[in-house]
Amino acid sequence: MSSDSKEKKLGKVLVVDDEPAIRSICSRYLSSRGWQVDTATDGEEALAKILDRDWDIVITDIKMPGLDGVQLVQKAKAEKPYIEFIVMTAYASVDVAVKAMRSGAYDFLLKPLDLEQLQLTVDRCWQKMQLREENELLRLANERLRELHQLKDKFLAITSHELRTPVSNIKSFAEFLMEDRDLSEEEREEFLGILKRNLDELEAVVEDMHAIMAAESGGLALSLEPHNVNESAERVVSELRDAATSRQQTLELDLAPQMPTIPADALRLRRALRELVQNAIKFTPDGGRIVVRTRQREDEVVIEVEDNGIGIPEVERERIFEKFYEVENSLYHTSSKTAFKGGGIGLGLNIA
Repeated sequence: MSSDSKEKKLGKVLVVDDEPAIRSICSRYLSSRGWQVDTATDGEEALAKILDRDWDIVITDIKMPGLDGVQLVQKAKAEKPYIEFIVMTAYASVDVAVKAMRSGAYDFLLKPLDLEQLQLTVDRCWQKMQLREENELLRLANERLRELHQLKDKFLAITSHELRTPVSNIKSFAEFLMEDRDLSEEEREEFLGILKRNLDELEAVVEDMHAIMAAESGGLALSLEPHNVNESAERVVSELRDAATSRQQTLELDLAPQMPTIPADALRLRRALRELVQNAIKFTPDGGRIVVRTRQREDEVVIEVEDNGIGIPEVERERIFEKFYEVENSLYHTSSKTAFKGGGIGLGLNIA
């Protein structure tokens, strides 16, 4: 073995053979070359050791009393398929070695053992394992790059819509105000109200992005003070009741009496709850029912938002808190805080 390979961290090898001489030779030879080696006298002992801890390579004789080498490969692979096996056999049982390889063994060695061949076979097996690990890392990296590319496309599609719509409205109504001197006072007030609403929408987008960046960088400071969550629930429901009413929805409170005070940042708690209730309004059909509920569970305070809306497909549930995630295709994105299936910038649940 070259000096370069000696410097590399080698793995754990289990040598299994009912002949003490074979176990001793293999163990001493591989240990001298940097492998971490243990031995087992038969298949049963080897299987127990395999199940008890992780191994990289198992070198096993085929003909052993009790559990033979082929059975050991089959049973061990069923539990830990990532372990590689090299089987040892005499010339007369090469066909059995082939059977072991069909069961998942990497290669076989002929007895009497040639130590140089043992070294070459173990090295090739280790190289294969390292290559497999590197390929898996590359696969995961490529998968992550694809996810980031999709996230970028979704971000551009959603934010361009969320930013372009209010900017276009602001530009249009500002031009009206500047160019049309004959506008009545009532019309001017109406246009100024539209400008204010669109500026508020832009501000909300910027605040959402700032909140996410602050949270991810560890810069989101919480101001914890004694707080009764019933107060936040009442306030959020009061703020959003008109939005629910515009959709003929029933927005109800179900508050547990005598809730204990807890240390909380009331402002951020209401922000999170507001995002959840707004999400319920958007994805509950007209005429639906939304309930904001508080309760105490042992030493925990629980706030729940329940609705009879369209729900979330099971395959999507783990992703709903991702940034810019929408169940609907972003190509069909629509902006609204209250319309059925109305889209936003895709940060609401992530912020919550």
